[in-house]
Amino acid sequence: SHEGKRESVGTLQVFVSRGKGLRIKDKLTQSSDPYCKIRLSTGKIFKTSIRWRTLDPVWVTEFCWDVSKKDRNAPLFIDLYDKDPVGSDIMGYIVVQPQDVFVEERQERWFDVINDKYPGEDNGQIYIVWRYIEGTDKIPGPLVHTAKQGFLSRRKKLGGLKHVLVENWVRVMGEFLVYTKSMSHDMKDNSEEPKVCLLNGASLDVNKKVENSFTVKNRDEKTSATFVAENSQILNDWISVIRDAIAGRINMEEEINGELVVTIKSASNLPAKDFNGMSDPFCNVMVESQQESTEIIQETLDPVWNQSFTFIVRRENTIVTLIILDSDNSWLSATVGQYMGEISFALQPYENLGPVDLDLELDAMNGLSRSKLPRSPRAKKKKNKPPKIQLTIDYQINNDGPDTKVFGSHLGSLLEREGTEIPFIMENTINILKDKALDLVGLFRVPGSADDINVYKRKIDKGEDVDFESEDDLHTIGALLKLYVRMLPDPLLTYALFDDFVLAAEGEVQSLKELIHRLPVENIVVLKFLCYFLLDVAEQEEINKMGISNLALVFGPNILRSARAELCTDYLIQQMAMGPKILGKVLENVDEIFN
Repeated sequence: SHEGKRESVGTLQVFVSRGKGLRIKDKLTQSSDPYCKIRLSTGKIFKTSIRWRTLDPVWVTEFCWDVSKKDRNAPLFIDLYDKDPVGSDIMGYIVVQPQDVFVEERQERWFDVINDKYPGEDNGQIYIVWRYIEGTDKIPGPLVHTAKQGFLSRRKKLGGLKHVLVENWVRVMGEFLVYTKSMSHDMKDNSEEPKVCLLNGASLDVNKKVENSFTVKNRDEKTSATFVAENSQILNDWISVIRDAIAGRINMEEEINGELVVTIKSASNLPAKDFNGMSDPFCNVMVESQQESTEIIQETLDPVWNQSFTFIVRRENTIVTLIILDSDNSWLSATVGQYMGEISFALQPYENLGPVDLDLELDAMNGLSRSKLPRSPRAKKKKNKPPKIQLTIDYQINNDGPDTKVFGSHLGSLLEREGTEIPFIMENTINILKDKALDLVGLFRVPGSADDINVYKRKIDKGEDVDFESEDDLHTIGALLKLYVRMLPDPLLTYALFDDFVLAAEGEVQSLKELIHRLPVENIVVLKFLCYFLLDVAEQEEINKMGISNLALVFGPNILRSARAELCTDYLIQQMAMGPKILGKVLENVDEIFN
């Protein structure tokens, strides 16, 4: 969301992430239906969506204000409500003082909810992220004749824009902002106020009436910026750059060619989430919007997983995030569980050191507190020990370049190199699985051999021949296929269309079909090939126990990923929930969608 024109001195973005332990307002369901209203001084009031029947809502919603001089002296208010059939009840509020709001650094923290009716009591907490940008005086120089600043960093020069002077591209909390000022033909300022376009989720239209021009529109289409290039070559260069920005593919730093193997060994002293004083924990691992999940270990506070995952690393400053969740269901039906704790750490210190063992303390300040749950004798005994996770990481950077890579290569580039419509790795693994593994119990759910997977991957990336026919462990072949799909730098359903697919999850099949046919042609062909194979697997559900819902659960988060997942773990949680929904819907309507 973005507020209309105001006499601004800066820009404020507020990200309302999630809540925890909120007060019960609906006694019948022992829950609430919470939502927030956010206001800054006399400016526009924004509102999150309602989250039904939960005390631990996840909103994952961003808002943006043009900040005036008056706003600079006013606090930020966040009012929390419970939605009722006949209105709304106030659940409390949060006040962020101006000296904390208008700080030119990214800020994030948990805030206690204040409720004047229950002073001094625990009314829950809300997690807020915000960033303030002061005016334009600190924005780098204009990009008129070349594009070397920030997110427009490219090896080749891009020509200047004739009518519009691009002052800067900035990344604020996962959104790409383009500040533009309209200019006349002789480059004199027309004194129009700067505009703001949120490129993440925006659309780009090439204008037919005006030669060599295009328009970028926000998701809400209320804000747009029109660009006119000097010639068609410059036009195409700029269009390529902005489409990359929309898709979340432009980075501040040069790409590296890294590989990370993470082995999640175990965790200890986890918080109890079930009323028997135990939990059913599983661990999500996120690296540059790629994510994998361990299996669920039932009824324990000290799970042992010993599962390995491989990730492609493209950025030097990559952060690894581990989130432990509690599942209330079986592994096969779980999507997003109750939050138990998380930890993030930078990869750079571990570069080319070989395997490194880590024993990390988790931040477990979320969800129901232990005091609200019965404790087992075991939980009481360990109540003063912090929750921890034990893992091994092996982070290697290859400086020889990624030209021969298969895993982690862009789909279009790989297909062009191979001269095929389906990548060889997908075609070969799927053919083997079709011939030998359709009746294999737990196909794609049961992990293969991590060592064998890495051997295959390294051989394939070096261009060496591999013999899948002689592989006895077909789970390893299945895991290799899943690994390739997960490592695509731009997922099959693309970063650019993530928000559209989230909306399509609850819509009509026709809307989903139209959205899929907005994908690049190569993505559609590969997605269709994969989906019809997954249907072959699902037809043997009585034997292999992998029906449509279970296949969607294990493959969904790999084909639908958010470019903003690195920004906040809540985007990862949204990604985990939406991927299975979308893939399940596609598989159930595959003929209608693709034919």
